[in-house]
Amino acid sequence: MSLLFSFLALLYSGICSVQGQTVLQVQFSQQAQSLLTQSQSADGTARMLLYLLENRRKNPEFPADGPFPLTPGPVIAWNLTQDQIKDAALKGLLSLQEPQGAFPGPFESISGRFRGQLALVLDGEPFGQREPMILKGPVSEFTLEFEQPQTLEMSVSGPSSEPSKLIHPDDRIEVITLRSPLLAQTGKGKEGQSASGHRALVILPNGYHELTARRRRWPVIYLIPGSETTLERARSIAKILHEPTMKDLVPQAIWVVLDPASVYGHHFFTDSELQGQRAQALSTELIPWLDVRFRTIPEADARLLVGEEQGGRAALTLLLDHPELFSNAWSLSPDAVSFEALGCLDLKRDQNAFLESDESRRPAIRTVLSEDREIVHMDVDDEILLSRTISPNGRSGGKWDELRAAFGSLQTRKDLARWPFDPETGQLRPAEVMHWMAQDLTERVRARPELAERLTNSARIFVGEEDERYRNLGVRMLQRTVEETLEDDGSVSKAWVVEVNDADRRSTNAISRLPIHDEMITVLRSRGHHD
Repeated sequence: MSLLFSFLALLYSGICSVQGQTVLQVQFSQQAQSLLTQSQSADGTARMLLYLLENRRKNPEFPADGPFPLTPGPVIAWNLTQDQIKDAALKGLLSLQEPQGAFPGPFESISGRFRGQLALVLDGEPFGQREPMILKGPVSEFTLEFEQPQTLEMSVSGPSSEPSKLIHPDDRIEVITLRSPLLAQTGKGKEGQSASGHRALVILPNGYHELTARRRRWPVIYLIPGSETTLERARSIAKILHEPTMKDLVPQAIWVVLDPASVYGHHFFTDSELQGQRAQALSTELIPWLDVRFRTIPEADARLLVGEEQGGRAALTLLLDHPELFSNAWSLSPDAVSFEALGCLDLKRDQNAFLESDESRRPAIRTVLSEDREIVHMDVDDEILLSRTISPNGRSGGKWDELRAAFGSLQTRKDLARWPFDPETGQLRPAEVMHWMAQDLTERVRARPELAERLTNSARIFVGEEDERYRNLGVRMLQRTVEETLEDDGSVSKAWVVEVNDADRRSTNAISRLPIHDEMITVLRSRGHHD
């Protein structure tokens, strides 16, 4: 009797353990079913993401792409099998239980009042696009309680219609798409095969089409955005460039906003093993084509660069590597300019990416409250876990996924770039670090002193003292190395780095744009390229 009782108790506990999981019940719209069918027939991949935010007034509003760096809510992820994709496409209903990834901890440990939104991420290749196809659903509100499993009923409707991504005639923005044989040939990963082209948005000055204009050929300003999308940045330029009252405050030039996006995130216009020869393709394919297509002044002293965040690093690199193309660069809140101060991590000397020398966790994203107080929103190990939860194949768009795609060596067995450290433990990998350091701007300045002189003469860097990603630490390292290199001959004659007091990235970029425009006008006017 006792044996039977023990067996029944064991059976009951097993049933309870299965039933004791929170279940996500997903309803798919007809449009979503159709897209799932197309993805399934092409053997595409699918991943379901549940973005959660605590239901508080000050949190950002859905719908949003997530994650939210300054308020990182939980993210839960399920990899869908081909059978699950088939069932969802056929029946319009899918039950998901044990997730394959969760941030910041297991699904069952998350409790509280939340708003949530589903995002179904489908491989873009079956739809003929490089970016993933993302299907979203409406926002739901619910309460999760620890050790009280429940069924969450949510839905996925389809690709969200975002008019802000459409270009209207009133925007006066020209879309440039150009096939790149070089990128098609040199990209080793899936990205190189599916996105072998250039994309840029061009804004022409008011006088470009005027027959009575004093100028027939125009200087060109190449702008590389960071966290803002290419279209957002192009729209803001078009608005002020075409405003008559701003004529004396904005450089009258052809503005080319370059698209730096890849499926791995920002590609930094860097020649990389995974994504191909980005810088080389820009210099040998796109720029010569634009010089033929538009009435440009095809000379280096009439080409200027402006970059923001990741684009700030790209602008500095292009200035150093292609003096035959660009004469000056302005860099706002540049990211990754020194791998010896990559945020709070010294890639060259530290032993662990996750831990400081005193064993405290290494911070990654902050908000400064006062001179001696700051809120750390995410540590480095948080960033890695979040990136791997969103996308285990390196396509989360997070900082470390885009950095390793641009600067890491290529794994031969996968379409992935190597981590410079163990993503589980944070332990640095010396061989891979050496590969990264060969592309480090600070290290290159030490090896080639002439680069230091070019930076001080032709570059201007603006960075916030309270940058949320500690970019100012990297800029200080680069500045110190440059000025130590030139210390003996006294070549540093002007302030080429400006650290803006009490400013983060957003305020630095906003504050710096007006003086930068004035400086560009002065430079172009001194060369006879501006009225």
